[in-house]
Amino acid sequence: MGAAKGTIQTHHYPNNNYTFVVPGMPSLTILEIDGLDIETETVEMPDRTVVSGGHRKTLDFSVKVPTHHADEMVAWELWRAMSSYPVTPGYKRPVTLIQTSLDGAKSKSWELVGAFPYKIGLASMTMKDEGNLSECHYSMLALRIH
Repeated sequence: MGAAKGTIQTHHYPNNNYTFVVPGMPSLTILEIDGLDIETETVEMPDRTVVSGGHRKTLDFSVKVPTHHADEMVAWELWRAMSSYPVTPGYKRPVTLIQTSLDGAKSKSWELVGAFPYKIGLASMTMKDEGNLSECHYSMLALRIH
């Protein structure tokens, strides 16, 4: 017999139960990950039909992080600086994204290959703010995900 409509199933994966692991960095607090789209290149043929180009596009995504985690912010900035002139070898790192079920019994993971932050966006600041959490956004690139 099927589960009742509207009930949360066993091993449900919530959107907020994930870990973002980068070797050589402290455990990172990520508030949001956006734009992890796996896309294959397409080619428009002379007859205007679109076919697969066969290659995956580079992933261009962003992560939102809290700015009050000082040790994590230092690690982020050191990593971002590695990809700036002069570029430091090893700036492209593997990142493991792990999503865990509500009951903790199951998890699924993705490996981002050759990831690095290339841009930081500071939070908008206004005197009308009611004291919301200060955060910033890192734009990142990765060669592929699997």
